Amino acid sequence: GINAEYGDSLSKTLNILVCFQVFRHQVYLQRTNANSQLSSSEMTTVSWLYLLLMVAIPTASADQGWIKKERSVYIDYDLEQNPLEIKTKNKPEDGKSLYVMFYNIDEVQIGGILITMKLDKNTQYIEHCSPEGLITETLPAATEKIWRITLTRNSGVRLQVHCNGVVVLDKKISQSTCDRNNYEDTWDEKLAAKIEFGEMDSASDSYRAQPRCEKPTISFGKIFSEDKDKERGAARVTCSIYKPYVMEIKCQSTGWSTGTKCPKFGKVLI
Repeated sequence: GINAEYGDSLSKTLNILVCFQVFRHQVYLQRTNANSQLSSSEMTTVSWLYLLLMVAIPTASADQGWIKKERSVYIDYDLEQNPLEIKTKNKPEDGKSLYVMFYNIDEVQIGGILITMKLDKNTQYIEHCSPEGLITETLPAATEKIWRITLTRNSGVRLQVHCNGVVVLDKKISQSTCDRNNYEDTWDEKLAAKIEFGEMDSASDSYRAQPRCEKPTISFGKIFSEDKDKERGAARVTCSIYKPYVMEIKCQSTGWSTGTKCPKFGKVLI
């Protein structure tokens, strides 16, 4: 569905378009009645209005903190403090792979994860831990997928991967849980301070830190209750102008989407 913020922007855009078309029509009627061509000044006015209109129209696909992926480049990134989100836009028949490696501050590799998506099977390979294995969870069918990679040390080293909110990999990494021929203790001894998208990465489009939002804000109206869904980066809030309405807002890299207004009529469930 369309979130409230984008719906509001779309409404403003349509209003601008309508005003522009009315202006053009008025000019056309005046010129028709006068049986003459547009003057140079009128043409300039129309041209400037058109350019201003193009600038004013909002885009539906704001970057929301996404950074275009580059291969074979060290990227400063504290994976243990900030779960990494990676966007892919591939179909299973493409047979493409997501491949990201983790390094310490001295650019010594700690480990990495390689995920390959195919029609018949999806596989994962954890570097310095285990050989290639099947992903037993069914991946979401959507072409656009957001993968979230989380590395924690709360009770040992644990690597977890979500795909569109679904856990597809949850692996404790240690000498006893990894394959003895593949395990290296770099996972235990070093902190992940950098990442790199490897040459085999053909699926990743862009990346960002997982958005973190504390408290939603509404520019017009009052929030009575909120239900955060951190897995999907969204919150369902009940806000009110005259009576309660339920709506959903998105968590972006800079915080909850701002400028959202409570709907004036009806209930919005997105």
